[in-house]
Amino acid sequence: MPGEDLSISRSCESTSSSAATTADLFKLEKFPDARHAPPYAILSHVWREEEVLFHHVQHLENAKKLLGFYKILGCCAKAMQDGYEWVWIDTCCIDKTSSSELSEAINSMYAWYNKSQVCYAYLDDMPRDVDPHPEESPFRTSKWFTRGWTLQELIAPTEVVLLAQEWSDIGTRSELADTIHEITRVDRKLLMGLPVHVSVAQRMAWAAPRSTTREEDRAYSLMGLFGISMPTIYGEGRQAFIRLQYEIMRRTTDHSIFAWDDRIGSGQGLLALDPSSFAFLASDGPIDAISYEDYARMFVIERAVPEHSLTNHGIRIRLPMRPHEYIEGAYVAALACCTRNEGETLVCYLGLRPVEGAVNRYTKMPPTFGKYVAEEARKYETREVYLEHDDPLASGQMDIRKNPATFARVFLFDTSHFRDHGLDIVALSPGRMWRTESGDRLRLLADGWDRSRLCGTAILREQRTGLRVAVILGLDDKREHRPRVCSELIMDLLVEDDAECWSYPSSDEIARRINHSYQNSAIIHRYFFPLREPAKQFFQCSKHLGTGHVHMTIDITPHPPPPADGSTLGWQQVNIIELYVEPDPYLMGPELEHFLTYLLHFLLQNDMSMLDRSAC
Repeated sequence: MPGEDLSISRSCESTSSSAATTADLFKLEKFPDARHAPPYAILSHVWREEEVLFHHVQHLENAKKLLGFYKILGCCAKAMQDGYEWVWIDTCCIDKTSSSELSEAINSMYAWYNKSQVCYAYLDDMPRDVDPHPEESPFRTSKWFTRGWTLQELIAPTEVVLLAQEWSDIGTRSELADTIHEITRVDRKLLMGLPVHVSVAQRMAWAAPRSTTREEDRAYSLMGLFGISMPTIYGEGRQAFIRLQYEIMRRTTDHSIFAWDDRIGSGQGLLALDPSSFAFLASDGPIDAISYEDYARMFVIERAVPEHSLTNHGIRIRLPMRPHEYIEGAYVAALACCTRNEGETLVCYLGLRPVEGAVNRYTKMPPTFGKYVAEEARKYETREVYLEHDDPLASGQMDIRKNPATFARVFLFDTSHFRDHGLDIVALSPGRMWRTESGDRLRLLADGWDRSRLCGTAILREQRTGLRVAVILGLDDKREHRPRVCSELIMDLLVEDDAECWSYPSSDEIARRINHSYQNSAIIHRYFFPLREPAKQFFQCSKHLGTGHVHMTIDITPHPPPPADGSTLGWQQVNIIELYVEPDPYLMGPELEHFLTYLLHFLLQNDMSMLDRSAC
């Protein structure tokens, strides 16, 4: 690409550090690409406020007023000290106002880091005397290890020097290989500059915990790690990661690209929506590709052709398959990838469910790892099949929900109970999620039409004391480490006190602020059993209110399963909510009798063993 290197004049070598702020010490110069540039150092860092951009370098007097200018000075001083006249810094060496220039820069970013003489990894959140080795060292929590772009900046250069505040040395990548491996899971040999075979799934797993400001950059920041070039289209969202996987499949026959699990347990496409989906399966150890020669021998594959291709009917691939033991019409296919546990080879097996109405077309079920047994492998028959990859145009389905995997849950209140217990509704937030129905019913609807974490808040006032209580209910469908078979419930009561959130004069504003707080929290209060679990479930939450207690219960009755196609479109699960206030002590006389009768009725309806099950 037409690159820009920031030049450091030779005359700087004899000047003081303060003189390095003069305008004649800096200039930008274009080079066709990294191969044609003179020897240069390169900077890896976390972007902060007031960075020096491309246009700022043209007017250094303005650039000097920015906080990021001191980072430029420090990098240049370090490069001069090491004998380099040129540095490449992404903030000011790329003209980001030009979409074509930006796209070219992103596609060649890996090459610029790879061809550098040295990469300075500047960890500006680390004190100058940081010791990186102890387990409790702040080095392990540096933001530099959490950003998407810094993964390729860690791997691509021949030499990486890690620096703390005031540009003090922490150590080189090779010296810190063991510690960096513990933080990032990147292969130790690779960190030491040695060639290693790394599967697609393992590279994705390295990127899984990292984040980027733009959603598309989760894909674009990985292009260099796979040797991929493709147009950058900001605004395409997750489609960027799908396109990246298409390009990877065109370049490799590595089956580990299918070895991912988003842990939702509902219908899944063949391709992951983002790198996070690769974290779970790789958590117990690296996922390695099996050479196709060994794979063909293990599963007695004749005409061993490792290719797979993208078609308008799905991804065409030849796989050894056997009928699924429990699901009629489904199959289990063996993939050419594995992990290892205590010396045993555990092969990745992929469940395949037939697509209704399609010919020889299957959809992916969650993969598992199992011990390879030669006798069992002979039961597999190699077949050419088409795997569905959730292309809306190919499937003919349109779905405008933001999160289609989330089914709808309805929280249903009988407001006549509110009156019986002296409670008045004074505010509901957000209004779009609450509906008053005929009779005495109030419903809160949480579904896949909105964000993956959904909360609703109702403010009620007790007539006897005038105290208010907030009822918070909702779902969370975006937990990275949730058990696959469970859903998360947000269920809480917040009683009026002197906290700041209750100080606003308007109950509507109080409800809005409380709901915003829970919406942006990561707290989970309960776990639902799986969708298809036949058992009834019961949850209770209680808080002290005045001279008594307020209780909330959720009664979840068994429901028919969602549609067989896994779409959950239009499918709802209703949860009955009861809210009541009892004076201290909790229950006496008829109230205690009523509660015990209800509890006995509940136990008789359900298998007692369900009470012994942990909440997932």
